[in-house]
Amino acid sequence: MPTYVITPELSTEQYEQIGKVMAAWAYLESSIDRSIWRILDADNKTGRIITTRINMRSKLIMLRLLFDRHINDEKAGSAISTLEKYVEEVQTWRNHYAHGLWGKHPETGNFNVIWYTGGKKDQNRIYGQSAEAEAKDIGDVASCIFSLIGIADALERRLSVLRGVSSEVCEQPHEDIDPQDQVLESISTAELYLPSKE
Repeated sequence: MPTYVITPELSTEQYEQIGKVMAAWAYLESSIDRSIWRILDADNKTGRIITTRINMRSKLIMLRLLFDRHINDEKAGSAISTLEKYVEEVQTWRNHYAHGLWGKHPETGNFNVIWYTGGKKDQNRIYGQSAEAEAKDIGDVASCIFSLIGIADALERRLSVLRGVSSEVCEQPHEDIDPQDQVLESISTAELYLPSKE
């Protein structure tokens, strides 16, 4: 790994995109929380007790297990599968942007995000990894999260209809929600594009 010039001074565009990633991630988590609450028929206060201290991976596991136990709906199941497929990788990038160091590549001058990880074979060694992190790269991750939000919100609306409970996300009463939700109709072809690691 090259020697980077570590700096907290990023471009305004990079800060904007990092902010989008963080805000969108928080919303995505809350949308998945609400889906769990809908399956459990939990009101929001009770739901927050259940999901507040749980990380995203555990929330997705809980969502899948509760769904498999209580709901039989192919479109909702497909939405959960799509979330399971993409959320972990998107979370990895979100974590790099939230917790990584920022540096300029010594040869190109481009910004990279740098993170450290233990080796798989030798847990006593720390390895540095990096990826280019210009505003467009960070924006691509934000776009992926916004796509996942569309799927998660559609899932929550569908679960509200299936369970006959109201949804905070919906502006209309749940009886008026189209059960053939367009977002859920399109998830089988969902492709999300994420940056590549060096």
